[in-house]
Amino acid sequence: MKQFKTGVSLTLATALISGFSIWLNAYGVTGINPGVFTGLKNIGVGLILLAVILVFRQFHELRTLSRRSWLRLISIGLIGGSVPFVLFFNGLVMTTAGRAGFIQKTMFIYVALLAAAFLKERITKYAWVGIAALAIGQVLFLQTIPRSYSTGDLMIFAAALLWAIEMVISKKALQTMSPDIVIWGRMFFGGLFIWIYLVMTGAASSATVLSTQQWLWVAVTTLILVAYVLTLYHGLARVPAHVAASILTLGAPVTVTLQALYTDKTISLPEVGGIVLMLAALVWLISLQRQPRTSHVLTDHNQ
Repeated sequence: MKQFKTGVSLTLATALISGFSIWLNAYGVTGINPGVFTGLKNIGVGLILLAVILVFRQFHELRTLSRRSWLRLISIGLIGGSVPFVLFFNGLVMTTAGRAGFIQKTMFIYVALLAAAFLKERITKYAWVGIAALAIGQVLFLQTIPRSYSTGDLMIFAAALLWAIEMVISKKALQTMSPDIVIWGRMFFGGLFIWIYLVMTGAASSATVLSTQQWLWVAVTTLILVAYVLTLYHGLARVPAHVAASILTLGAPVTVTLQALYTDKTISLPEVGGIVLMLAALVWLISLQRQPRTSHVLTDHNQ
């Protein structure tokens, strides 16, 4: 139970970091190719995590990984750390931010379905009620329901689905590998795949003309991303995947709250109602996990 509570706390921290990061990006430097920006951050996080692995003497684990484990790490990098980012940024150009945000925020539903099917997570009818309430809260909060779907919308949906698949694969990988190893694989291989894509499309050269301010912004957001992935995957190692994905939905309300505090933007009554319903749904989902199964938490190998 202690591991579960720690996992919930870590995932809540991830949601706060996510909300803060999105808000901060609104004030960030512009003019950086989104693919280059993501590729630099992912590679940077991969190198930082490699240093963490060396400092905490986890390199032996990395050296003794089986071929199957290496393939799983590479697949996590491909499915979660590269392809969905390319789809998301290209899709964002073809649709509105509101529609993209709504579609991307439905990821927790796909995680729940995949976790029940492939991880055998026990999601009771009471838990599904909580997930449905969370979805309704999202609709109230985001106040956007696409009635038709463009190519850009479908690309955003594909990205969200791939991120959901990656979360399930990562959860499986965390049963035999430590969180730091899984994070390193996701970010390092993801960054490599993104750079392969950038070289093939001719966009990689834009990294050579970044200004000092832009490089500083890359450094700051890379450190924020380190905090994000560390809390997320260490939390995911301790709680069911559907619970972790559900908690992450709090990132959007955090962003809106920060915008309201630091700008003239006001939070509307439907948004307040949506936030309240989302919080109630999350409290309900977490309360249903009073007796978490051992498969949901860290094994002795990963503690």
